[in-house]
Amino acid sequence: MADKYALTGLWSNANSWSLSDGGAAGAGKPGAGDTAIFTSNSGAMVLDENATGFATLTMTGYANTLSDDGNAWVIDPGGAAILDGTINLATPGSGISVPDDIILTAGMTFTAGQLIQDGGDSKTLTTNDVVIPSFRLSNASSLPLIDFNSTNGVDVATHIIIDAGSTMTSTREWTQTGSGNLLNPTSSNRFFALNIACGAGHTATLTGHVITKKLTHGAGTVTGAFNLTIQPAANDFWITNGIPAGFNVTTLFANIITSNWSNANPVNVLAQSLDINAYTNNLTWTQSENLTCGNLNVRGTAGVTGKLTLTGGASLNAAAITLGWNGGAGRPGVLTFSSGIHKITSIAKAHALAVDNAVAFASAYIETTGLINLTDIAPTNVACHIECGAAGSVDNMPAAGLTEKVHVYGDATADGGSNSAANIDFNAHAPPGSLVLTGAGI
Repeated sequence: MADKYALTGLWSNANSWSLSDGGAAGAGKPGAGDTAIFTSNSGAMVLDENATGFATLTMTGYANTLSDDGNAWVIDPGGAAILDGTINLATPGSGISVPDDIILTAGMTFTAGQLIQDGGDSKTLTTNDVVIPSFRLSNASSLPLIDFNSTNGVDVATHIIIDAGSTMTSTREWTQTGSGNLLNPTSSNRFFALNIACGAGHTATLTGHVITKKLTHGAGTVTGAFNLTIQPAANDFWITNGIPAGFNVTTLFANIITSNWSNANPVNVLAQSLDINAYTNNLTWTQSENLTCGNLNVRGTAGVTGKLTLTGGASLNAAAITLGWNGGAGRPGVLTFSSGIHKITSIAKAHALAVDNAVAFASAYIETTGLINLTDIAPTNVACHIECGAAGSVDNMPAAGLTEKVHVYGDATADGGSNSAANIDFNAHAPPGSLVLTGAGI
């Protein structure tokens, strides 16, 4: 058991190591119980074998480069690691595998190589805002609710891999700064937030299931089959920061997306608009919290229907609601109301060619300050009530699909023409005791 100080040369060479900082060569490579130490006196070191069996790795103050010899080698200490200097393990398969706590020193450069945390229990990762080339959580390890000691969270250039049996319960934001895979096999893993496909030309390939409070993406491409559970806190929920030009979603979130949480307060979704077009199947809003947003658009990707479903007593408070793609046909949207009370400004198709949309009124009570125009929007229902404000009305409500009465109040435009149907009951007056509607919007 000794301290072995790095000098310079090949890791396997006995003359690359000393028993003192900057001292005489010939101490031999770190072995069982030894600590491998890199300091400001250490030169460039080349990894030419799997470096295993020693105790810990300390690189504080190191100002040179640790690289590999063109072959895939792994540094695997038996304990914790403090990394510094420049690490450039560029050969695919090369990396640093640590079974204990990992600290990346502020200002260091991690150019290439996989960083693996594989201790089999709960450990910490301190990044100090250093970008990790590739990260893997393995061997039934867990990253608990910890402070990563970073300003921006954890930045990973390529792959974020969580192996089966390992658990992510992070409180910091994770950003995939370039192209890479995001593999997460179980819904028990919780990211605080994920930023993916951040730039044009970047591709994020998602596999598995993850819970996160925030998901944002940039102008890149997102592919793969991925189950996502959004688990927000009050007033703190994002699906996306908007769909930038050129964003291409292929099979993102191919299964049902469900937002479940225990917080009793209403949740505000985006300051301006909620755009569901990134989701090729069904976004389900559960529990009894409100979904509050500005304009709401629900549409699918090419040839696939996008869906937003509210369940239980969840209320929708939205401005203009549009279904389908505002660029034309082929990307229909379906909106399903819950049995709660909903306040909206209007409903319409997003484009003249946006057909095959649908709205399910369930047993909802809907207050509208503007026009509900159901042209090319097929309704289904159980008995529901729609109450119109001073400028509110319901138009082009077809009889097909209505199985029970739709009671419309305050709509003075009903003329028995475009709104005629046996299961539609129009009343030009608001119901007794109604506080609706002044036309002020939501």
